[in-house]
Amino acid sequence: MTINYALGLLGPNKDPLDTVGTLDLGGASTQIAFIPSGEPYHGEGAANLTLFGVPYFLYAESFLGYGVDQARFRLNASVPVQGSEHLDPCIQDGYRSPFGAGELVGTGNAAECSGMMGNLLNITDGSFIDGSSIPTLRGTFYAFSGIYHFFMVIF
Repeated sequence: MTINYALGLLGPNKDPLDTVGTLDLGGASTQIAFIPSGEPYHGEGAANLTLFGVPYFLYAESFLGYGVDQARFRLNASVPVQGSEHLDPCIQDGYRSPFGAGELVGTGNAAECSGMMGNLLNITDGSFIDGSSIPTLRGTFYAFSGIYHFFMVIF
């Protein structure tokens, strides 16, 4: 709700459906929060609150293990290995970097990367991360990432 407050989208004369949703990609988890359209949401992941006298019926959920660092660890463990080379289709072709006792080699194969990411995120038809079901997405979303890493460098 912080971004909505900063954008001036909250208050008694504001339509809750004019708010924006958020996607927060952290190191160990990722979060999503938004107000679904239609009837007030009361399902799994409901986070209902009142601000400035206005009720907001949110969907908010955190997916532990699906942050960028944890996802990268799982992806690295699943890439094909040829000898001492770990072949990563999600990294540009020709990239090479030391990796464990071997070397990480980028193959730049978008189709293979997409398939690996779908498996990694456990996405099936009609589902979201880890096979979960979420309300239909609507409106504008603001995405942010790496806030922890930013503050660790600054402070």
